[in-house]
Amino acid sequence: MKISCHYILLLGFLILVNGSMPSCSPAKPEAPPNVVFIFLDDLNDWALHPAGHPQALVPNIDELARQSISFTNAHVSVPVCGPSRKCLFSGLYPQTINDYHFDAWAKSPALENCVPLPEHFRDKGYLVFGAGKLLHEGRGGDFYTEYGPDVDYGPHPWKGVGPAEFTAHPAQYEQWKDLLPCLDMHRDLNYGPLSNVPVVPPDPNGEYPGSTGWHYKNGDPFRYKSDDDRDPMPDEITTAYAMDVLSRKHEKPFFLAVGLVKTHTPLYAPQEYFDRFPIEEITLPPYLENDLEDCASLLQNRWEWGFTKFDALIGAGGEHDP
Repeated sequence: MKISCHYILLLGFLILVNGSMPSCSPAKPEAPPNVVFIFLDDLNDWALHPAGHPQALVPNIDELARQSISFTNAHVSVPVCGPSRKCLFSGLYPQTINDYHFDAWAKSPALENCVPLPEHFRDKGYLVFGAGKLLHEGRGGDFYTEYGPDVDYGPHPWKGVGPAEFTAHPAQYEQWKDLLPCLDMHRDLNYGPLSNVPVVPPDPNGEYPGSTGWHYKNGDPFRYKSDDDRDPMPDEITTAYAMDVLSRKHEKPFFLAVGLVKTHTPLYAPQEYFDRFPIEEITLPPYLENDLEDCASLLQNRWEWGFTKFDALIGAGGEHDP
């Protein structure tokens, strides 16, 4: 039998979209509210304009914040995507789950009898919808009434065979090949406008045929003629699905979880988003040289997936403010 875990939720946004806020005076029970739960990957606290991050331009989040309660001293349980999402969905500490990496929900023995957040809503009579990157692997299991588009970090270059999502951009491969220990890491340092259409040449040893153009993670083509004439980005597809769910007529209350991938790397986007931030005008956040001294050994030992890429950025000529 599954057990419901206690949910201690550090929410990016929890929006009640049906009915008014509850009052303190006695009143007849109101219908359960609809809930929209929005995840934004790797956003950190920049969107709340903390000291040291003066240049974030997030007008829609600003408008939402003006209508909402902001928790400015909230912290994730693990500063890594996969385990922090499992903690949020389960209400359990990472040391209880004993997972600090990217294992899927179904592969974590400690979660075998745990009811995740969306399934808890479903058990309480809600229609439960999900889309995009909710758990690290996306949906994570049969927790939903309906699940829309899955997680995709694209669009991507593609070798012409196999999945596309870890293909390095050929125009940037030379920059990182001597600074990173494995090819899978290249994606996370790749960036640039969509107009820089990738051309992956065939492998000289015949291991892959190569391809031209952008692709979704499964290799399907992402049509691009210009920033105004292209296929939708994965987050745009996820958002369109969420808007469709919101536009439907529902006979029951609903829980809608929307997982947006950006600002996760690779940072491919229309040119206008790069034009907003001329590189010579970017202000770097404060950085303490001894910042790791009071951190857990996992961070002090320079966790490979994060710090190896940071060291590569510095090795390529990047800067950081002491």
